[in-house]
Amino acid sequence: MIGIKVSQSGDDIKTADEKNLVFSSKYRTPKVWKSGSVSVAAAGSEVVNHNLGYIPKLLVYELASGSNNVEFGNHIVPEIDTNKITLRNGGVADHTAYYFIFIDEVI
Repeated sequence: MIGIKVSQSGDDIKTADEKNLVFSSKYRTPKVWKSGSVSVAAAGSEVVNHNLGYIPKLLVYELASGSNNVEFGNHIVPEIDTNKITLRNGGVADHTAYYFIFIDEVI
C-alpha cells in the first residue's frame, strides 16, 4: 500500500506502531477549514461565517472559568447552517468560544 506516515520524534517510521504515529494516510483525517475564537456576551450570540454551501462538521468548546478545563456545551451552544455558525451563550457571564470548522460535510 502506498501512503504517507509521520512518526513522532525519535521513532523510526519503518518500525513505529500505528498508535505512535503523528499522521497516517491510512486513516481518514479531519481537515480544518477555519478555526478561531470569539467572545460571546452573557445571554448573547455571535455569528461566524463559513460560506461553504453545506453543513460542515464542527467542534466548539470553551474553557471553564478560572481553569484550563475544556467544556463542551456547558454555556456556549452552537447552531449551524449552510453558511454560518451561531454561537449562543446560555450563561450569565461572558464566555470565549473556540471553534474548528472542518471541510468535511455532515452526511
